[in-house]
Amino acid sequence: MDRVRNFLEFLKRDPGYSSRIVHVEEIPHRKAEFRDPKLPFPSPINSYLSSQGIPNLYSHQVEAIEAIREGKNVIVTAATGSGKSLIYNLSVWERVLKDPETRALYIFPTKALTQDQLTSIEEFAPLCEDLKIRADIYDGDTSASRRAKIKRIPPHIVLTNPDMLQMGILPFHSAWREFLSRLRFVVLDELHTYRGVFGTHVAHIMRRMKRILTLYGSKAQFIASSATIDAPEEFARNLTGEEFLAVKKDGAPSGKKYFVLWESEASSYTEATNVFLESLDCGLKTILFTKARRITELVSSWIKEERPDLASKVASYRAGYLPSERREIEADLFGGKLAGVVSTSALELGIDVGELDCCILLGYPGSIVSTWQRGGRVGRGTKDALIIMIGLDDALDQYLIHHPEDFFSRRWEKMIINLENKPITYEHLPCAAAEHPLSGSDRAIYGDGFSSFLSSLEKEGKLFRDKEGGKWYPRRKYPQRDINIRSIGDAFAIIDLETGKTVGDVD
Repeated sequence: MDRVRNFLEFLKRDPGYSSRIVHVEEIPHRKAEFRDPKLPFPSPINSYLSSQGIPNLYSHQVEAIEAIREGKNVIVTAATGSGKSLIYNLSVWERVLKDPETRALYIFPTKALTQDQLTSIEEFAPLCEDLKIRADIYDGDTSASRRAKIKRIPPHIVLTNPDMLQMGILPFHSAWREFLSRLRFVVLDELHTYRGVFGTHVAHIMRRMKRILTLYGSKAQFIASSATIDAPEEFARNLTGEEFLAVKKDGAPSGKKYFVLWESEASSYTEATNVFLESLDCGLKTILFTKARRITELVSSWIKEERPDLASKVASYRAGYLPSERREIEADLFGGKLAGVVSTSALELGIDVGELDCCILLGYPGSIVSTWQRGGRVGRGTKDALIIMIGLDDALDQYLIHHPEDFFSRRWEKMIINLENKPITYEHLPCAAAEHPLSGSDRAIYGDGFSSFLSSLEKEGKLFRDKEGGKWYPRRKYPQRDINIRSIGDAFAIIDLETGKTVGDVD
């Protein structure tokens, strides 16, 4: 019997824990489905696959790669750890090896994911004897001198995020002309994160980007990956304005998962802390997800107070840490230095943190997609895994804990983007006009409401028409700086007044 099963049996038998277990759902294992591509890859790619211990590709990987070879926009929906990033990497690398003028833009919702993918590209580059594939990150952590070099000598692959695309690339597109005119691929990873207000902002940024690509005579192919969501083709189309082929059947193997619904008898936070420690003592590499930064830090401090011997083996992880701190925690978790981590949703996405065995959800994450995305962080490959959702006191948590048949039969949520949201549209149209004057032809991008949007922005003094009346320009030179695509309000730095050191940031 393996450690995961041993730990579950311990919880069932222990008188202090057994009464808390409301339900255990057993999710069966899944066998791998392999497939060979129709045409072989170039030798450097075969060498890379061999170096990574990948003798065969999964069926969903080959299905997507073949569609990309045919020039189709593709969205792949599959579980965490199923090799989705390999799909776009192999496709882009193959094209660059055939045509070194090819350029690709990788867009990630977080900086951590950007760093993670750069590592994969850097592992591949030395295997290319005749051509060195170059990649670089262009985000808020990139130095001014590095930014200047990236624009002056564009790499084959630029890795960025939506914030930097709309603030640092599109407003200065003339400096990016060499890169944008050769852009052939746009990769959108973790597509399910682009929903709601954030997603609506990103949808406008995609349309602004496509206007600039048209200006430079470039047409990019989109490759998107996502956790399993409802109607992925429709969502991808709404986000980008392009038609997509969806690859939905996951060919990657999966070990057996045990999903425990847990009702606390005392404090949910205390019980989550205790279960986390018990899991570590049973030798399980464990992640505990909380719903707030404050809770993350609080639970982490309790763990270290209760067990000083684990102080160097457990870390907290959340947004607001300095880049160097985030990368150190990620490296320690991946390398096995850490036995456990307490995290907000910041580690929900597909950062490679190595093999985890147990996931504790301190409260229902708020959506089925997020629940399974977090649960998917454990049990990579054929390994069995344990997920424990500890209900909080609110009504929704208690309902789901006590209605397992409803919880486990729920479909993935439909991702919503509202391009008719006037406040957001009114923010982005002046940006689009600043990047390239708006005209009647943009109605094809912005839809039937385009004329009324322009009229309203003219009345508000945010746009003005040229003498001929056919083009619109912004009143302000750099309207992009007024947009916060992620939250309402500004971010503030947290500074230690005694040392003057910046220790983080907060919205």
